[in-house]
Amino acid sequence: LGIVGEYIGKIYIEVKGRPRYHIEATTGQLPSQKQHTH
Repeated sequence: LGIVGEYIGKIYIEVKGRPRYHIEATTGQLPSQKQHTH
């Protein structure tokens, strides 16, 4: 049980600082960045 706890603890510490999603590429502009022409 102790070994499993150490294993899970190390995984938690390693993953904690990483972003949940990775965006590989973006295209176009975000809606908030569009220029409005009147």
